[in-house]
Amino acid sequence: MLFFSYSTLIYSVSSESNHKYNAPIINIDFLEGHTIDMETTISGEILYADNINSVSWELVDSSGSRGFFDITDDLLFRSSGGANISNFQINIDPYSIGPCSCLIVVSLTIEGGEPIISSRSIFIESPSFPDWIAGPTLKIHNTPNSWASGVVEIFGISSTYSGNDAELYFSITNSSGVNCLDEEIEDFTSVEHERIYEILWSSGTFSTNISFSHLEDGPYQLTMFSNDTQTGLFADDCIPIKVDNTEPDVIINGENTVFESGDLLYFDGSSTTDFPWGIEGMTYVWSVSRISDLSIENIIVFSGQSPLSPGIQSNYSGIYQVSLNVVDRAGNRGSDTFSFEIINMQPEARLLINSEEVSNGNELQIDKNSTISIDASLSYDTENDQETLRYIWRINNVPLYEGISREIYWPDTDSDRFLLSLEVVDDDSETSIISVLVVDSENTSSPIFTIILFFSAAVFLSYAANKHRNTDTQSDIPKWT
Repeated sequence: MLFFSYSTLIYSVSSESNHKYNAPIINIDFLEGHTIDMETTISGEILYADNINSVSWELVDSSGSRGFFDITDDLLFRSSGGANISNFQINIDPYSIGPCSCLIVVSLTIEGGEPIISSRSIFIESPSFPDWIAGPTLKIHNTPNSWASGVVEIFGISSTYSGNDAELYFSITNSSGVNCLDEEIEDFTSVEHERIYEILWSSGTFSTNISFSHLEDGPYQLTMFSNDTQTGLFADDCIPIKVDNTEPDVIINGENTVFESGDLLYFDGSSTTDFPWGIEGMTYVWSVSRISDLSIENIIVFSGQSPLSPGIQSNYSGIYQVSLNVVDRAGNRGSDTFSFEIINMQPEARLLINSEEVSNGNELQIDKNSTISIDASLSYDTENDQETLRYIWRINNVPLYEGISREIYWPDTDSDRFLLSLEVVDDDSETSIISVLVVDSENTSSPIFTIILFFSAAVFLSYAANKHRNTDTQSDIPKWT
């Protein structure tokens, strides 16, 4: 009488051709470590069986393959609950195979994905060999050539003919290749090995933790032994392991100081190293923060395979910190931080009067009864600030208008002169000021008066500019377009 169990081993794959949410799952309806003594058909199924390339099963013992069978053309397809399912059968004849402590290994390949494997232990008795003594089985299910750092969970299957849990041992040796070589698998009785005491068993499946933290980085071979204490027989299996206990040495390259602009800033982490395995497959996690007196504001968090940072806007002055965390394929993390400053460029005030450019401190003689065209359109700043510049016009140090250009009249005063000032303010409250003395062309005065007027104006305007830098409030100055 046969007993059946519903237990699976899942190897996750990443493939766009797979089911949108699920990777294929192989189910073998056979109890781990069961014994058969007659011709037997074992059923199995593949859940989410989309885009299958091939399916095969193999019977393997300690000496190698006892039979390989491609069953791709024998699959029976059906659909259930929106999932595609493929059914298959495994036929085993003890008379033709002979006695065996074997593993049934079902392999599946799909388009664009890694092979998916599920295994079961089976003991085959044959009447032709009544004195046969069954040894234990062992299969490590960790992916060969996987990365190891620190303590790693090792899992697999191991069964004994009696049904008792076997003793498990392991050894770790240097390896020269990506595959375990038969000559590198030492005999259980002749190799130094360490017994594993903390094991989680469940119906022939096991999981345990093995430490690789004491090893230098490099390729190794993990060999495990399963010892049946009742028979004294053992089984072995091995997988190649890539040990990487060293965190990446992270280096950020970039400019410490840049001027505010509309350009994007980039930082480079390509000088990062990770000896001896190299930088292939590493994940770069970038974060950028703006640092103020009261807080740290996170601006960007980005991860990817490229060592180049995402583009960082440079249109806002301040102190910033960029951090780079690099995670290698073994999960080790290294980090570096880099501070930089975006400096605001002070605007440049330029003034046109009656279409003629004038300089700071000029004296202009204009008919008191004529209109005066004033224009600040030649003033400039960095590209990011240009559109937000404020143009504040003062007459005799009194702010009267805000806008880029207009026509004005002589102030309503008996004076034959007035001081015209243009203050250009950017969004960081940086200012630039230009002042000219406008004099009635019919009535000029001595230069001493002009010097005094400019001096007093300079003192006042310096005070006004400083106020702009220390307040965010908008003034009530009339604006025009």
